[in-house]
Amino acid sequence: MGRKSVDCKKIHAWVFLHVDREMRREELVVAFRQHLSECPRCAQTKVVTETILAIVRKRAKRQRAPVELRRRINDLFHRQ
Repeated sequence: MGRKSVDCKKIHAWVFLHVDREMRREELVVAFRQHLSECPRCAQTKVVTETILAIVRKRAKRQRAPVELRRRINDLFHRQ
């Protein structure tokens, strides 16, 4: 294995950005992919994270907050 371009701690922080398709800067995407190709542990972390989030998204029921709660929250934001 060659020298890792980014440390594992930073990659773990980037996993959710990548999985949620929020990683916007191309140089981060390149560094992320390079690291995963060199580090099996981080690659596995990404796979596990993707799998867990896919299961949660599939099984989670979307529910709306009750009208009264939405009104109270809305009131809080409009007071500021």
